[in-house]
Amino acid sequence: MMIRTERKWQIATGIVGMLTLSIFTAGAVYLGAANADLRSELTAARQDTRAATENANGLYQQLLTSGIEPEAEKPAEVIAGDTGKSGNDGAPGRPPTAEEVSSSVAAYCLIRLDCVGAAGPAGPVAPALIPLDGEDGADGTDGAAGADSTTPGPVGTTGADSTVPGPAGPSGPGITAVACQDDGDWLFTLTHPDTTTTTLTVAGPCRVEPITTPSEGATP
Repeated sequence: MMIRTERKWQIATGIVGMLTLSIFTAGAVYLGAANADLRSELTAARQDTRAATENANGLYQQLLTSGIEPEAEKPAEVIAGDTGKSGNDGAPGRPPTAEEVSSSVAAYCLIRLDCVGAAGPAGPVAPALIPLDGEDGADGTDGAAGADSTTPGPVGTTGADSTVPGPAGPSGPGITAVACQDDGDWLFTLTHPDTTTTTLTVAGPCRVEPITTPSEGATP
């Protein structure tokens, strides 16, 4: 953690140094620009003075040509001087003090709002809170009906006999004829309520064969 803090201070100090150098550079540029503007103004003033002198000389010559002797003296010739050399560089500024660095870092962090200091000690453990039961929620909506099971359920117990007779059933077919066939089976002819006729064969025998008792003296 101390290494990270020192690293942050080194970065902050470097930033402050760069800001200080930028300020000095900007000041030098400003002074250079001001000197250049001053030279331009002086040059323009010399040019204006030269133009005024030439105009005065022209008027002076016009008066002489017209036969008028001017009472004023002849304007002197204005000769522009040479541009002077640039002065020597000033002495370098002193390095910033610790207080200046600290105040600059504080101002920088106040503007950026992203400077993080060293982590402080852990705070005390908060007392445990007793949880309270919340209120019961409202009943949810009914779910969708489930699908029918494909596996039959267990057989239920036998129910008690009803004490109320059930409704009468439909009329059954009536036996209209009974015949004994040669093979010994019964043949029933049935007539249904809708007047249709069907037959029903029931296994016999429908006839009894007589048992013959052999007579005495007969050879079986």
